[in-house]
Amino acid sequence: MGDSSPFRQGGAWPLVSIGLPVFNGEGMVGAALESLIGQTYEEIEIIICDNRSTDGTPEICREMAGKDPRVSFHTSEVNRGAAWNFNRAFKLARGPLFKWAAHDDLCHPRFIQECVGALMRDPGIVLCHSRSDELDSRGAFLRHLHCPTGVNLERRSQRFGSVVLEWHASIPIFGVIRSQVLRETRLIEGYVGSDWVLLCHLALIGRFHEVPEVLFWRTEHEQTSQNAFDLSERLEWFDTSRAGAIDLPNWRMALELFKTVRRADLTPTERDESFRVLCSYLFERSGGFRRDLFEAAKALLRRSPRGARLVDRLKRFYHSHPSLHRV
Repeated sequence: MGDSSPFRQGGAWPLVSIGLPVFNGEGMVGAALESLIGQTYEEIEIIICDNRSTDGTPEICREMAGKDPRVSFHTSEVNRGAAWNFNRAFKLARGPLFKWAAHDDLCHPRFIQECVGALMRDPGIVLCHSRSDELDSRGAFLRHLHCPTGVNLERRSQRFGSVVLEWHASIPIFGVIRSQVLRETRLIEGYVGSDWVLLCHLALIGRFHEVPEVLFWRTEHEQTSQNAFDLSERLEWFDTSRAGAIDLPNWRMALELFKTVRRADLTPTERDESFRVLCSYLFERSGGFRRDLFEAAKALLRRSPRGARLVDRLKRFYHSHPSLHRV
């Protein structure tokens, strides 16, 4: 690509910044970095942000950075949580296009090239990703990862409804995004599901495009945040300062979605339609809201010895009466 690119800012390099936040990822970060360094689109920088890893991750990353001038390595004195580290990677970026990369995901060599091409052809697209598959820890295919089907529609409320109401794995958050658009958002915040809320906000701002070819692979393994931590521990994973806090994740996501719609630049009709989407969301997630209250009550009770014993008795009673499981 020559200097005539519409993304050029006075001939600035790089065009695409890739932020890779990582914590204790020594088993997979090397392969993830190789897949990024090997992109056919070369006008990139790769920003590695290590969140005070205690394994061999820093050594692997420093070695990779020493081999390629496009790769930089940034460490932290303390682990402040995934949200802070993801946002740090973006704030260090210089390119007008940005991509987050997980330490355990892989990109086809043409991933960046195809996404940049789509963004260049259509200024109305704010985010581009590709069809994606999930692999197990040995690299064997597990399943295709669904992308919301309405994210390329012109009407903002319809895009929002597609992201909010369709089941998906939030994979587009690892696509290539216009940096200026990301700056209009609150980025990833310190609560469970904030990456999904960010994706919903981006859908209100502009259209997404999915490259109709599998160029991205997510790895499913025991150490992903969903598998390694329960809901209360995942809050600490997002923000270490919230360790031990009582969490209501479904309630928090619903609140943040309402705030996002209220802040968005929508017509009155689109705002009303978006709020109707949220009403449907509340109805569909009603079980999650009840579960949040139940889990919060258990957490509060467990803070005293007497309450902990009561929770254990109730749990044994529940498991000994299978008829209750169908309620």
